[in-house]
Amino acid sequence: MPCHHTTIGADGKCQDVCQRQIYTAVLTKADGTSANYEAFTDAWNAAIDNEGSTLKLLCDIYLGSSGEYLLEADGGNFTLDLGSRTLDGSAVNSIIRITGTADIKITNGKVENKFDGSGSSLTSTGANAVRVENGAALTLEGVEFTAGSNKNTRGSAIYVMSGSLAASDSVFVGMTMIVMLNSEISVKLTSSEFRYGITYGYVGEEKEYETVSAFFADGNMFFDGDGKYIDITDDSLWEGIVLQNFGH
Repeated sequence: MPCHHTTIGADGKCQDVCQRQIYTAVLTKADGTSANYEAFTDAWNAAIDNEGSTLKLLCDIYLGSSGEYLLEADGGNFTLDLGSRTLDGSAVNSIIRITGTADIKITNGKVENKFDGSGSSLTSTGANAVRVENGAALTLEGVEFTAGSNKNTRGSAIYVMSGSLAASDSVFVGMTMIVMLNSEISVKLTSSEFRYGITYGYVGEEKEYETVSAFFADGNMFFDGDGKYIDITDDSLWEGIVLQNFGH
């Protein structure tokens, strides 16, 4: 029987004959008005254009695959509420790239890069869930980020280069990569889990103990997988590879 979708529930599903997921997301603007969207990319673009809005997922969303980025924002100030759902796709670079004047908050759910190219080239900086560049700002609350991988390498769950990151109660499956360029970076980490650790890249030879210690909010410390306290001033932590003048 044909279905005219005359009744659609708060979850975005047709309540009539077909029971199909009609809407994937709802955008609530700063003035309290809201609009439903069938295509998530349309909802994403509308959020960028509406400062102070909240974009909420109504279902799990698969964004497809790309050699670069699946979602990008070079401006906008909004909240992406994942609604305890998963936003995923397959990208060699990142699922989400925020840059420029973008100031975005992501809460309550998962962002997963499903890239699994066993025969493809992948570096530890690739296959991100999210990449932050060129002064953009990202705030995370209760989010799990998962990086893609191939047979030999797991990418970075998040890659921050010249921008700011504030994360609380979040989980990072894949390296957390933080690169300091011209001191244009701000990082604050609270009550979060870094399953592949943190790699810090910086210019120069002097070890930046105070800079890394300042990543952790007051009262927070860093522990390894066995619960052992990690001392940032332990020189063995700073004996990684020097690549392109960045110390790790």
